[in-house]
Formats: sequence, C-alpha cells, structure tokens
Amino acid sequence: MRLIATMALAFGLTACGGSGGDSAPPLRLDGLYTGLIQGSGTSATVLLAIDKNNVARFLNITDRVIGSANISVNGQNFSGQTRFYDGDSGEFTLTGSVSGTGITAGGFTAVITDVGTANGTFEYEREDYEKPSSLAIVVGTYQATFPEGPSITITIANNGSINGSTSTSCTIQGGISVKDPTRNLYDLTIVRSCSSGVENFTGFGSIISDQNQTTLFVIANNAQVAFSAGFVKQ
Repeated sequence: MRLIATMALAFGLTACGGSGGDSAPPLRLDGLYTGLIQGSGTSATVLLAIDKNNVARFLNITDRVIGSANISVNGQNFSGQTRFYDGDSGEFTLTGSVSGTGITAGGFTAVITDVGTANGTFEYEREDYEKPSSLAIVVGTYQATFPEGPSITITIANNGSINGSTSTSCTIQGGISVKDPTRNLYDLTIVRSCSSGVENFTGFGSIISDQNQTTLFVIANNAQVAFSAGFVKQ
C-alpha cells in the first residue's frame, strides 16, 4: 500500500473521466492521491486530498510545505488559488495557483506556481480512498510525535468529539465527522489552546491501516497557521 509504504497520506485530486459522446462529462474531483512534483532541478513527493466540494489540502513531504486550495472546474480542466504554509512552524508563507488537464481515472497532471513553476504527476490511491468511513472506525486514542516539536495525544469519543493535550501543556479539543460513508475522508475541527493563545483549525482526516498499525492522517489550517500529523492508534 503506497501511503503506508511512504508513511504519508495523499490528500489528492481524483478524477473519474467519462467515455464516448460529443462532449466530455463534468470533471469530478475527490479522493486521495500521491504525486511527484518537479521543477527548477528539484523533485518532491506530495500527498493530496480533495473533497466533493472541491476543497483541497496537501502536504509536500520532501520540503515540509502544507497547502490548501479551492478548485474550480471548467469542462475537463481545473484551476485554483493556493495557500502555502511552512511545515515546521505552520506559519503562512505565500499564495500561489494550481491548474490541471489531461485527467484520467487513474491520475492527472498539474502545474503548481508559487515563487516558481513546477509540474506534477499524481496517481489515484483507490485502495485507500474507496473504503467505508464511520465514527466507529475512528474511535480510540492516538498519538503523534515529531522530530522537532511536542508530541500530541488525542482521544476520539463515540460521538466524534476530540479531546487531548500536547507535551507542552496545550489542550486539544474538536470533532471529527463523516463526509461520505463510502469514502475514507473525514471532516475535522481542532481547537488548540496554549498559554500563547487559542487557534482554530478546519481540515481533513483519513484512516490508513496495515497489518502493523492504524494511523489517522490529518491536514488542517486556518488563514495564518496550518498543521499536519500522523496520529498512530494506541
């Protein structure tokens, strides 16, 4: 399973193209993807998700960049404005754009622009996305640890409420809800309360499991701060 093998989650743009007829059907964008972005002599692995409202969130795991985008669809093409955040501090850095064509059922290509321009190729992770979601699946206690930064422990209750804390004495509250019971993508709200202040985040979550562990991958943001984590079920 690619997402577990790379220890990362593709929150991606998925497209289900149609066949036949004089005109192509409207493009559908929702799913989990892994992607490779190349530009200016460098390459990066990107994990990307988009919901059925065409809201996308993504993580560049090579350069530690988090992003969000609102996607517009025009026939078989798409485009959108993006916001980029530093993956370590979480702070907003700059805006950019994304556009794509050449959609197939198994993937797509895109052009991403921030301070430069890069080309990306993305593959649909059908096994990870096209499976059921429910509150019963996500109930439990999870922990995320970071090479540089505090660890976070959260507990998800039967009603989807989230409560937890960080190793630096911040409290975590929020909730998780099912977007579509036939797809492995959840809505998340997170409130992080620290001595420095309170921050509210909205984002996506997805459960990725193998024979060794179950991980809740999260990408969430607000206008100024973003955060991503892989919460391992205890």
